[in-house]
Amino acid sequence: MNVITKPYQYFRLDIHEICGVEQNGKHTFQLAEFQFTGKSVSKATQGDVNGDGIVSGADVTALYNVLLDNATPAGDADVNEDGVVSGADVTALYNILLGD
Repeated sequence: MNVITKPYQYFRLDIHEICGVEQNGKHTFQLAEFQFTGKSVSKATQGDVNGDGIVSGADVTALYNVLLDNATPAGDADVNEDGVVSGADVTALYNILLGD
């Protein structure tokens, strides 16, 4: 179980259905308050080196470019969270992609 400890710059709230009274052909919606809780999350964002929100083979390429000093990561290149970007992060990223 991984717990995200780094702050996020953006959050997305998806509302798929609104129930209620229709006024002038439109449903109204009011969001007065919501709270983020300290809930654990999956590895879905761990390994997103290129910062596109998806962990895929493109992140492997991005990580290699970071290791070769050809790029600055848009996401987090320290995949195994040991404080160093190295070949061990490539192994960690492959493990995420393979579901290990």
